[in-house]
Amino acid sequence: MSETEDRVLDVAPEDVQSQRKTLRNVLLWLLVIVVLKLAAPFVPVPNLTAARVLSSVFTLAYAIVLIGFISQAMRLRMSLWQRLAALFAFALLWFLADNLWKFPLQAKAASLQNPSFGFEISLQIARLFVDVLLICAAMFLGSLVAQIFSSPNTLAPFCAFCLVLDVWFVLYEGIASQIAKEAPAYAAKVSAALPVVGAATNSRYIPDTVGIGAADYLLWGLVFAVMHRFAMNWRASAKWMVLLIGGSLLAVNSGAGILPGFVSISLSTLLPNLNFFRFSREERFALLYAGGFVVLMTIGLYLAQDTIVARMKQVK
Repeated sequence: MSETEDRVLDVAPEDVQSQRKTLRNVLLWLLVIVVLKLAAPFVPVPNLTAARVLSSVFTLAYAIVLIGFISQAMRLRMSLWQRLAALFAFALLWFLADNLWKFPLQAKAASLQNPSFGFEISLQIARLFVDVLLICAAMFLGSLVAQIFSSPNTLAPFCAFCLVLDVWFVLYEGIASQIAKEAPAYAAKVSAALPVVGAATNSRYIPDTVGIGAADYLLWGLVFAVMHRFAMNWRASAKWMVLLIGGSLLAVNSGAGILPGFVSISLSTLLPNLNFFRFSREERFALLYAGGFVVLMTIGLYLAQDTIVARMKQVK
């Protein structure tokens, strides 16, 4: 019997079936994402009340579907090289589609008084395609970073530090809030927009576009990859994310401004998995040193944020 045949026989039939089922789930969630993002812009919005209600419904539905998609995608068994290849492919396609397809269409749309229905469909498809590629590239980058996590213990301090950092990044005039205000073109470029109800209609009640940044998708991919790898309570985490992320997005839609997504993702990861975290005395000291490093890095970013934001403002 050949070596190749040996490897094939080593794969249990139930494992193959499980992988196929997971892949079907991933494709199903992706299909729903496509339907939501393509349908929302063409939904009629006759008044302000309808705009608010429909926007909330689509936002909650999208949060559920998005979390379902990422949590299932990170269940797929892939080697390090397969993850790296997926990251490279999605990142390259995103860059090309954004610059050679979406950007020219958006520039043309800005110059048209009454774009045709066909043009609107083309524009929405381009936006959808670019957003999906960005989500996939970011989550596979997160799954690659997840490979350095040697135990569930390492996930706890990482999420705690992400939580603390993002509170400052987004709130208290941190770097994320500065970029959103001073360099909106760059912020939009590295974000995937939520479904915008009525965006392709002539309604004057179209809500403002809300996006989720690539860093959030990266963290999503990372935490789900780690939770699947160590058989942690990922299903409960997904339910917490629907609750916290969905609530945050509804608050943003209501005019609360940008909110720290890392906080919701980190809390949703930590709370259902507290029983997985056990630290020795040496590990506690290591966490203390790491915390000091985070403080120094935060101070450095605070001092450099004006320079960083100035460069981001140059993006068109």
